[in-house]
Amino acid sequence: MVIFNWAIENKFLLFRGLVFLVVIFYFSVIILHSQNIPYWDDYVVTFQFFNDYSNADSLLTKVQALLAQWSEHRIVVGRLLAMSQFKIHGILNFKVLHFVSNLSLIIIFLGIIQSSCIEIRKWIVLPVALLLFQLQYYVASFWFVSSSSMFFVLAFSLLALIYLKREQYLICSVFSFAAVYSNGNGFLIFFLEIIFLLIARKWKPGLVLTGLFVVSILIYFKGYYPHENDRMATLYFMKDPIQTLNYFMSFLGGCFNVLGLAPVVGFTGICATIWFTYKKYYNQNPVLYLMLLFIIGSALLAAIGRSFWGVDQALESRYKIFSAVFWICMIISFLELQTEETRKIVFPWLVLGSLIFNVGSYYKSWPFMLKFLEAQRIDYDEVNSGRNRKNLNEAHQILIISRSKGYY
Repeated sequence: MVIFNWAIENKFLLFRGLVFLVVIFYFSVIILHSQNIPYWDDYVVTFQFFNDYSNADSLLTKVQALLAQWSEHRIVVGRLLAMSQFKIHGILNFKVLHFVSNLSLIIIFLGIIQSSCIEIRKWIVLPVALLLFQLQYYVASFWFVSSSSMFFVLAFSLLALIYLKREQYLICSVFSFAAVYSNGNGFLIFFLEIIFLLIARKWKPGLVLTGLFVVSILIYFKGYYPHENDRMATLYFMKDPIQTLNYFMSFLGGCFNVLGLAPVVGFTGICATIWFTYKKYYNQNPVLYLMLLFIIGSALLAAIGRSFWGVDQALESRYKIFSAVFWICMIISFLELQTEETRKIVFPWLVLGSLIFNVGSYYKSWPFMLKFLEAQRIDYDEVNSGRNRKNLNEAHQILIISRSKGYY
């Protein structure tokens, strides 16, 4: 307890310094282990986009290339990021793209800290850093399609909610559009904002956002086609409701899947959110409350559309960023509802638990990260050799065209 008391007396300078080290260590891992090679869907989302964009003979066809559907999504933000990197360096470099995409975690970190009440910011800055800058989502961290979509949809959604609270609706709308065109579940942020404004009887901004929501839907679903991995329309989720429910709960509790307890952890999170609603926490901190609902909605959409793959998919590395942010917001929400004395009691245990969690994530995820990076290299060699593959057999030809045009 001495070190905690010392830190409190010295305005938490020690913990701010540790936050810096936690962030630096995470990005050191990204820089040292990131590879300048595309992986699976990167060929279609990035290289094919560049090929189509260069062949476009009008502004309309260029926009169509930018909006081209990938799976159920339109990854416009990721494509704009790749285009910007190419304009700056003259050639695509996935190491740079991985690094920049991971910078969205800093946006999430700062947004969460800024959204917490002033009284607890000094308490939670180190635990939030330890819980967020960890290695469980190594697949997304080193896979451009995943990081540029899943990391950024969370970052932009959080920023949209921050400016919603500030009643700066123009900026809120910009970030809401960015969320939609980062990943498909970004639509949920528009929906939550509109409901929030209408309940608060803020009719004018509510109607304006509703209009923008409709515009985003019309643009998004123009020329949209059901993807082979999208079973939502088949109502598969109703054929095996137990698996769907298990998927949903596991998605939320994925970061804490110790001894297979992810569904229990997810269920606990749902119960806590109901309790926050009972306490009318949405009046106290609408940003964090709506962020909780956004991630719950994202988990529900994933369960409805993808539970046919099996519950194990809900526990995949790339999805665990949602679980991490969910529980960070959950912990802060809980602390904001406590007294100062209770926070002082909880604080040392929270720091200790967060530290154990962070170290454990690196220890457990490190060998799997190395295997994934090796799988990336094998995948890249297969594409280079033109070897026939079960999926994405067109990747070899896409890569040849991109190299001939000097993109990579």
